[in-house]
Amino acid sequence: MATPWVAAGVAWHSFAAARNRSAPAGVGRPRSGRLRVYPLGRPSKPLLLLQTGSELRDNSEQAIFTQLLRYNVAQNRFDQIFSHVTGENNNQEDRFITEGPLQGAVISVVPTQDAPFAYWVRIEKLTPAWAYRAVLRYRSATRYQGENELSVVHPELPDIMRRLGLWRPGAPLPLPVGRQCPKPGLIHGALWCN
Repeated sequence: MATPWVAAGVAWHSFAAARNRSAPAGVGRPRSGRLRVYPLGRPSKPLLLLQTGSELRDNSEQAIFTQLLRYNVAQNRFDQIFSHVTGENNNQEDRFITEGPLQGAVISVVPTQDAPFAYWVRIEKLTPAWAYRAVLRYRSATRYQGENELSVVHPELPDIMRRLGLWRPGAPLPLPVGRQCPKPGLIHGALWCN
């Protein structure tokens, strides 16, 4: 089952986090999960969040397929309204935001292919027509194989929220909840805890 995480009043579900926490170090397990989520809060219509994983490759890489499905009552079927495929070895992932100012959005992070090696951060939001549309895409301040111990989405939250007009420098930093962050600060726009 998915594990909820909360940061800066932003909660999300990440099947990867639940799977990785229960797996012994260095061991990858096949991934599969489904969860009913409410992009507009309760009592709105729910979506079905599905994440499935391929077989592990020799290098322990796994393709992760994330989908959001909406039930079409008139046709008695599910319609896909979001889909994205990522890997897993390079900290890429898709996260569905369950509460807070980004509720209903999906944050995707994928490594860039050229120097300086970082991540493409993409935010997709639900439209009134019940389709997902990209509202933000930028190159992260978080560097690939950097020394920041936080996952890619955590250090990028201040910049994501700033770019969307939801946070301003000088306001309290959005911090990861449930994780020690003794000396929070921004370094080149990314959140660091030490």
